[in-house]
Amino acid sequence: YGFDVLGVQEAKPSQMSDLRTMPGFASVGVGRDGGDRGEYSAIFYRTDRLRVLDSGTFWLSETPDKVSRGWDGACNRTVTWVELKDRKSGKEFFYFNTHLDHKGKAAREEGVKLLIEKIHEIAGKKTPAILGGDFNTPVDSPIFKPLTKYMVSARAKAATTDHKGTFNGFGSAPDTIVIDHLYYRGKLKCQLFATLDGNYGAPYISDHYPIAMVFTL
Repeated sequence: YGFDVLGVQEAKPSQMSDLRTMPGFASVGVGRDGGDRGEYSAIFYRTDRLRVLDSGTFWLSETPDKVSRGWDGACNRTVTWVELKDRKSGKEFFYFNTHLDHKGKAAREEGVKLLIEKIHEIAGKKTPAILGGDFNTPVDSPIFKPLTKYMVSARAKAATTDHKGTFNGFGSAPDTIVIDHLYYRGKLKCQLFATLDGNYGAPYISDHYPIAMVFTL
């Protein structure tokens, strides 16, 4: 697909080792249990197109600056973020990548509130910002109300879009479950949103389908 930026969820250290061999890409992020331990919500970016200005990881918890589990969550959950500069145009944007808890309702609700607070703190109010990931939450959930006051859905606003399900459960789930999302804010135009549900040599490459957006700054 020729992507410039890629956010992954549930990437184990061994899978990260494989992904880091992609020619022309570098990554930011740490495991959710600290360092190289536990699953990553890492971000990969094309080094010939983009330059990192800043990056970091915080935890979705009451103590976001240290390895921790939040509220009623079943697992440690992280947000990896990066500030990128387009080498061609000189324009900048932020990308935040996350994976909300699959069991804890309070962890998801409070996690969304913390995300908004942290995006304001890290990205300020004017620089374009994108938030993506596995939210383990359907698109019409009330937990998104604070978020949708601040950011817009790529799926809803893209000039070309689809409304396909994103969770497949390796074939065990109905094709209508949408729990993976991309949001954005600022001077950014979203041209395309797509759920990548093709057969890439196997019926399912994951229990979720990748989602993609094409945008201009």
